[in-house]
Amino acid sequence: MDDRVEVPFDRSIDLGADDFTMMAWIKYGASTGSHAILWAFRTGSGTTPQVWLRAEPESNRIRALLDVDRFNITVQSVGQRVDGVSRFQGTVDEVRVYRRALSTTELDQIRQTNKPIRSQLGLDLPFSSVG
Repeated sequence: MDDRVEVPFDRSIDLGADDFTMMAWIKYGASTGSHAILWAFRTGSGTTPQVWLRAEPESNRIRALLDVDRFNITVQSVGQRVDGVSRFQGTVDEVRVYRRALSTTELDQIRQTNKPIRSQLGLDLPFSSVG
């Protein structure tokens, strides 16, 4: 897969300045490069807030950056950066954004059953069908 999803603005995924959880199941399709998994609205550099999660298969790691200070964040893009760069090469599934921090117990439940926790689930992209 080398597609992406642009997520239109909606209050349900405007994370504000509160706690949140971002998650996705991924499988690399490339062995080099930097590939965006989730990218947030109002991103940039310097004093502009940034929140992103990206795959770095060459280094065998997932890297995240959270630099928000007092700003609000809204998820905007899945599978590439907001500017269209770093398109994810592989498979992205079960993308979820919660408007709160999930507990260890809830994260374990998701790992074991892959069922979403419904409390404050702002974005749920199961990618189970294409229409």
